[in-house]
Amino acid sequence: MINFQRFRTSLFLIVCIFGTGFFSAIMPEATIAQQGERMVHFTPTDLGTFPVEQYKPLYPVANASPVRFRSWLIDPDFPRGATSQTYLCDFTGDGELEYMVGGSGGRFIFKRQSDGTWIRYQFREDRGPTDVGAVALDITGNGLCDVITGTQWVLNPGFENGDFLWPNPEDQENGWQWEAFSIVEGLSGPHDQTLADLTGDGRLEMIYYQDGANGGLRWFQIPEDPTEEWVNRIISIPTTHTGLAPSGAGDITGDGRTDIAVGHMWFQNIPRPGGAGPIQWVGHNLPAIQSLPVGSLEGIPGAAGFVHGTQTWVEDINGNGRNDIVVADAEYVGGRIWWLENLGMGLDGNIRWNRHIIAGGALERDADGEWQYYGRVLGGIHGMCVGDFTGNGRADIATIEQDWDRARRPVPNDRPFGLLWENLATSFDGSVTFTEHVISDVNLGAGHEMVCADITGNGRMDIIGKPWSPGSKNALDGNNFILFIENLTP
Repeated sequence: MINFQRFRTSLFLIVCIFGTGFFSAIMPEATIAQQGERMVHFTPTDLGTFPVEQYKPLYPVANASPVRFRSWLIDPDFPRGATSQTYLCDFTGDGELEYMVGGSGGRFIFKRQSDGTWIRYQFREDRGPTDVGAVALDITGNGLCDVITGTQWVLNPGFENGDFLWPNPEDQENGWQWEAFSIVEGLSGPHDQTLADLTGDGRLEMIYYQDGANGGLRWFQIPEDPTEEWVNRIISIPTTHTGLAPSGAGDITGDGRTDIAVGHMWFQNIPRPGGAGPIQWVGHNLPAIQSLPVGSLEGIPGAAGFVHGTQTWVEDINGNGRNDIVVADAEYVGGRIWWLENLGMGLDGNIRWNRHIIAGGALERDADGEWQYYGRVLGGIHGMCVGDFTGNGRADIATIEQDWDRARRPVPNDRPFGLLWENLATSFDGSVTFTEHVISDVNLGAGHEMVCADITGNGRMDIIGKPWSPGSKNALDGNNFILFIENLTP
């Protein structure tokens, strides 16, 4: 095998911490990885463990877990430009999860080593045909995850001796780039993508969501020869800016078939009579999102905005065996998060829903007809995870407020938090008791398209994320970054 040059740059950082848990500045001591280096080694910086005392409730909830999360700065100078696509998958074939992330500066895979260091591999120089969406799965059946970036899929060439193979080793300059194949022509890159078995045949389909007349909500079947054009079918046109990601697919009706939720609507998966096509989709409205109008938060120009711009997750929150829907609203400051309790099917064939607000304020008109925002102001939310973070067997909800300037809370409380709402108990009426934990406060809002899974192998769900666009007032003076939040909850 040809020995190609490996690029390794060790990273050492000085962390200045003022007060309990407050992170003030990070200054690189050694050379930062030069842009264009294909393979870079990072020694992450420990930014502290949370929650700290100042964030713990005065009157602790009796059955709350002793949660502990440690924030690690992996990459303090990630390539600039809009950073969008993210996913966790086994790209190296060792049974462990790696982090795929891409954007204007190229597409990369981060692998955590057994000693806690990380290696960043670049696999494409371009962003790919997408707005935000990307997913990964083993398309070819060789045991390695390939990447679907919008309307393109990229073939994993294999991994040996600590590096990915070069698809074109004779090309000493660009031969490392993974080979890309078009999925379909004529469609815009999606904002959201996810994977689910829609047909019930045990194979995953790709669901595509793009807010344009030539996009819409569609599903794609992967052909036996994935280099051929993929068959796609329309579910709904038009759509909204965002709503399908991270996990808006699941069995909502309880009939064993995978339905789709997009924040303001859900689509029922019904077999067509007589086998005339694979699926008939029936749309149903969900309770109104009531997105905050642009400029509705005084003193924050452009705050709120994208109507029906949500993050959506289908999950059984109260443990009654019916899947509910968790929704997070707002790309800008003024984010909110709630869950829609699935009350079951009514006599008219429609699901009944009960909305439960978890965090964030509300917008109402006063006596003079002016908009007034009441309650707590959250930063912009463009990512969340739902799963058991504490080990109590119940579905918790995690998010990180965004980093960019227009998504930050008003000063002086403009530092983006990592937040976990621990699911403690279900009441007799189906409602759920949550308690909030601040799991990161390092002035790095890595919430855009954050992803979660057990990365370290301790049985607890970790979090890894980045910004869409770094905030000018973040702890790195506006640098782009990758943040890993390790779950140390006993």
